[in-house]
Amino acid sequence: MISIRKATREDAEFIARMVMMALHMDGNSDIAARMGHVSQLDDTIYSWRNCVIAEWDGRNAGLCLAYDGAGYHGMRMRTFPLFGNNEDIMNQADETEEGEFYVDSLAVLPEFRGRGIAVELLKDAILRAKELNLTPSLLVLPVNPPAQKLYARMGFRYSSEQFAFGEIYQKWKIREDKQ
Repeated sequence: MISIRKATREDAEFIARMVMMALHMDGNSDIAARMGHVSQLDDTIYSWRNCVIAEWDGRNAGLCLAYDGAGYHGMRMRTFPLFGNNEDIMNQADETEEGEFYVDSLAVLPEFRGRGIAVELLKDAILRAKELNLTPSLLVLPVNPPAQKLYARMGFRYSSEQFAFGEIYQKWKIREDKQ
């Protein structure tokens, strides 16, 4: 059975692991160690406060990290310096903006995939966006058709292209009339 719960500070290690998986960086132990610390903080992008966790029969199975885009810039300025001095990242355009509920990271552990967990996490994010009167949005790599298929099924549609972290992503949103 799938259940969704708010994350706690004690979930920081799981959050770090899942964010690293979502970012396709799960093999980088240096960044993973920093991510564990950053996930424990209250005011960073990857904070436990921005996460919900999907459990399958009481076991952590997946994560959705999402937040009001209006706070992104300030969180970004606090978060990225904690990973070292990377001028390119600090100077890139913001991924999200005011009026958006930004799904930053979504990941499901391999052993729990194919059970509808990502769908339930996205449903929860869309519901939270609606409660806040915000437009759900996310970035997806053009070379990730499985993710695009899932997002399309959930009502997200291509909106624009955006350069972030050295890659060109597609920005997808759910139109207000589709929420």
